[in-house]
Amino acid sequence: MDQQRITELIEKVYQNKASAQEIEELDLLYAQYDSKIGYTESLGKSEKKELRESIYAQIEERLPKETKNPNKPVFKTKFILRVCMAIAASIFLIGLPIVYLTHLNPEKKAHRQLMADITPGGNKAFLILADGRKIDLDAAGNGKVAQQAGISISKTASGQLSYTFSGPINQSSDPSNDYNTIETPKGGQYLVKLPDGTQVWLNAASSLRFPLAFSGKERKVVLTGEGYFEVAKDKSKPFRVMSGNQMVEVLGTHFNINSYANEGNIKTTLVEGSVKVHSGAKTNTDLMLIPGQQAINNGHLMSLNTHPDIEEIISWKEGSFQFNDTSLSSIMRQLSRWYDVDVEFVGQVPDYHFHGRISRDTPIAQIFEILKTGGLNFTIEGRRIIVRD
Repeated sequence: MDQQRITELIEKVYQNKASAQEIEELDLLYAQYDSKIGYTESLGKSEKKELRESIYAQIEERLPKETKNPNKPVFKTKFILRVCMAIAASIFLIGLPIVYLTHLNPEKKAHRQLMADITPGGNKAFLILADGRKIDLDAAGNGKVAQQAGISISKTASGQLSYTFSGPINQSSDPSNDYNTIETPKGGQYLVKLPDGTQVWLNAASSLRFPLAFSGKERKVVLTGEGYFEVAKDKSKPFRVMSGNQMVEVLGTHFNINSYANEGNIKTTLVEGSVKVHSGAKTNTDLMLIPGQQAINNGHLMSLNTHPDIEEIISWKEGSFQFNDTSLSSIMRQLSRWYDVDVEFVGQVPDYHFHGRISRDTPIAQIFEILKTGGLNFTIEGRRIIVRD
C-alpha cells in the first residue's frame, strides 16, 4: 500500500478538498482493512460514535498544524468509520479486543522523552574466532576483518559477513576443526554467508556456531535464538542445525527456526524445499515437513502445524513486525529483544491480541503510544518498562 498516497488523500479529505474520485480511491484503499478485520460489526451506534470521535481526536493530534481545520469535514457516511479505523491501522496496528485511542496525559509526557532514547535495533553482532578473539562487527570497518586457515572473513556495509576461501589452506590446521561463533545482542541482527554458500539471517539475541570449512559427510551448525536459513544444495553433505533438544536436517531449502528460551517451544517453519525435524532423545520423534508446515517442539512432545502464518513468522527478516491476532505478551517479548529493553508485567497480563504491520525502524515511543490505548499503564526506569493493567 502506498503510504505517501494515502497521506495525501487523508489530508485532502480532512480539508474538504478531495474530489469524488479521490474519495472513492481512499475508500477502496482502506476496504481491505475493514473486510479483513471486521471488528466494527458487533458495535452499536453509540459505540461506533464514541470510537469514531476518539480516533478523530488522535488523527487531529497527529496531523501537521498547517493541515488542521477548525471545522471538522463532513465525511460520507459509508466510509467515515472505515477511514478512521484504517488511518489508525496505517499509523500502527489494530487491536482485538477494540482499543480506544486517547491522548497522552501530561504526567506521561516525560515518558515520551525517555522512550525517545530507546532506538530500534540494527546490524550489530560480535564474531568470536577460533582462537578466542572477539570482533565487534558494528565497530569494525568494511572489508576483511580476519583471516583464518586460508579463509578470508569480510564484512559488507549492508551488514553481511562472508567466508570465502582465499587459499592456500593451512595444512597444519584443519579448518573443519576450527569453529567461529557469531552473536547478535538484543537490538541486533546480522546476515552471515557460510563457507558453503549457505546464508543465515540471525534475529536479535541469537547466535550461530559453525566450522570454518565443512568437511566430512555433513554440514553441522548450532543455533540459539532465531535464524532464517537459505541452505546451499549439496546432496553429498546434509546440512544439520542443532537447536535446543532438536536437530533439523536438510539438503537445500529455506526455513526458519525460533528457539528462544522464553518462547517455550522450538518452532521450525519450512518455506521452501523439505526438512526432517528430529526431536531428540526424550521423544525420539521425527517429522518430515513440506512447504507451509511447522514443527512445534515443547521438549516433551512434537506436533505438526499445517497452517502456520508464514508472513508473520518471517516478517522480522523482511524488516518489519507482523501481528496477526498476536498476544500482547508475545509482542512484548519481540519488542524486548529488538529494542534492547526489559519488560515487566505487574498484575495479570491483559488478554489482548493485535493485528497490523509496522517497520522495525519505528521508534518504540510510537508503538507504546498505541498499545497504551488498550488501557495499559506503563512506567520507564532506564531500559526497563513496567506494564500495569
